[in-house]
Amino acid sequence: MRLARARRRREDLSKGKDLSERRRVVDETSAEIREWEDWLTEIEDDGLIATAKKMDIDLDDLPFRENVGNCELGPHYEMGPFGNVFLRFESRMALRKAMRERSPAYRKERRETWDLVLKGVTLAIGLVGAMTGLVAWLKK
Repeated sequence: MRLARARRRREDLSKGKDLSERRRVVDETSAEIREWEDWLTEIEDDGLIATAKKMDIDLDDLPFRENVGNCELGPHYEMGPFGNVFLRFESRMALRKAMRERSPAYRKERRETWDLVLKGVTLAIGLVGAMTGLVAWLKK
């Protein structure tokens, strides 16, 4: 739907409409592009925050500037012109920095957890094998 509309606008521009019509189309297209960029930023920020929560990084622990933005949204968020809510640039950079710093320890913790799980599974399989052998030996 939007792709067809964009193609129609491009065709309208190429047909030689007057300058005011061209400017209107360019302005509408620019606004739509900005809306899509804000929407994409909002989705990326949601993913970034979810990943940070998995890594035990809380957004409230990050530094922020005082008296900035909308109090309802909190110090780390801002609202775009189209109603999208996303992280402030400073908060996004601080969150990424905290994630980079925490990443080696997080990977080590995950690796240790999986090693423990694999050792438990190996132990269970070994016990099942030992019990099978014991039952077979006792039946003889």
